[in-house]
Amino acid sequence: MTTFLVCGAGLMSKALVYDLIKFNNPAKVILLDIDQARLDSITGEKVEKHRGDLSDKAFFEPFIREADVAAGSASYKLNRALTECSIRHKTHFIDLGGNNSVVDAQFALSDLAAAAGVTIIPDCGLAPGMASILAADGISQFDKVESVKLRVGGLPQNPAPPLNYAVFFSPEGLLNEYREPTVVLRDGKLTKLQSLTEGERLSFPPNFPELEAYHTSGGASTLPYTFEKEISELDYKTIRYVGHFEKIKFLFDIGMADETKYDVDGVMLSPDQVLRNVLYRHLPKNAPDVVLVYVEVIGMKHNRRQTATYYIEDYLDKTTGHSAMQRTTAYSAAIVMQMIAEGSISQRGTLRSEKGIDHRRFIEHLGERGIGVKIESK
Repeated sequence: MTTFLVCGAGLMSKALVYDLIKFNNPAKVILLDIDQARLDSITGEKVEKHRGDLSDKAFFEPFIREADVAAGSASYKLNRALTECSIRHKTHFIDLGGNNSVVDAQFALSDLAAAAGVTIIPDCGLAPGMASILAADGISQFDKVESVKLRVGGLPQNPAPPLNYAVFFSPEGLLNEYREPTVVLRDGKLTKLQSLTEGERLSFPPNFPELEAYHTSGGASTLPYTFEKEISELDYKTIRYVGHFEKIKFLFDIGMADETKYDVDGVMLSPDQVLRNVLYRHLPKNAPDVVLVYVEVIGMKHNRRQTATYYIEDYLDKTTGHSAMQRTTAYSAAIVMQMIAEGSISQRGTLRSEKGIDHRRFIEHLGERGIGVKIESK
């Protein structure tokens, strides 16, 4: 029986632990966090909890040594150290991603992971993660692909001003997506663009008001690198209600996302720290949500230009209490952990999800969890 390790006990971890127990019958799930209240909020007869600082290698190393498959479900800043420790102790590792530089460092460790017989898969949440797997499945259906669009967003069902948004995951991760540049394919070439640019309006069937989508960082993960020179156009944008990004851009323009620390009445603080705190305190929490996923692949198949589209529209599950964001993010990560444990992911080294994961098997696992993927071709 498998022993799973989950590093972090936040919103996503709650659903991750639930899924690992429900679908895997593990020996146990070890859960680590510095916050006792967060640990206490996650229950299960096979859950073993330990309180400690995840930035302290001496704390988490013994638990990584014990586990078969581990997950980074805390700050992305911890993922490199957790990856290195997992390789050292021959434990498979996945994470929810969140930062391009960290992912680059994990891929630099690929040869070490392969030599240790370990699988490392960064970016295994919703986007990055599920969205890339759906896109890769679409790409695999064509003889030649012209363009790929990924449009993904987690939204409150009942938006409230001023931002028409709610806390669905860490504000730290959210601001990082808005801050870092994004990588796209333009004319088959890797191109960096500033996030919060090239906005577009879109309609998402069947009952939503008009929405907007802007470039944000990391959502396509490694897709542009995998398909460089093979696909002419590929990009990822985040979906929000109209008007959200205008307000976010204003906050960025006046420096509220600056990570530089300044002396504020004798306390060293960055504007970013203040903004994260304000967002967490004032945005709605536990609001009923919806996750929208739209992936469009256009290309040639049997000498005919065709389009394949993938739709997901997922809502808060009132039975489990898991939000749509928890379901699509944490369940996706749990599926990858399950596939590693059962041996259906057997390649070693640091893997790109679009190449290392069986797309159709992953989609089948989503269906088992009530996350339906509507696929259309025309």
